[in-house]
Amino acid sequence: MADDGNTAQTRVIANQMFDIWEARQGKKRASWPAWAGLGLSCIGIVFAAGSLRSDVATANTRIDKLEQRADAQDRTATQVNDRLARIETKLDLALEKRR
Repeated sequence: MADDGNTAQTRVIANQMFDIWEARQGKKRASWPAWAGLGLSCIGIVFAAGSLRSDVATANTRIDKLEQRADAQDRTATQVNDRLARIETKLDLALEKRR
């Protein structure tokens, strides 16, 4: 059998504990070091993103230059091969005339 006095005391103690907990929750706020840390983290993220973007832009520029060089070398090689083919043809014609 439940004692009404114990139930009332339990209820009073529970209400007091809830009031204390509620008062403590109202006093809690973020401290300035936490805000400073958050600000520094945001600055760090922005800096890292900017640095990464710069690295990507530099890499793209290098790739473009390398592709231009490769194209120029291909054109040069084609011209050299064409000249060699003409020289070989002239030599063949000259050798046939000698015979």
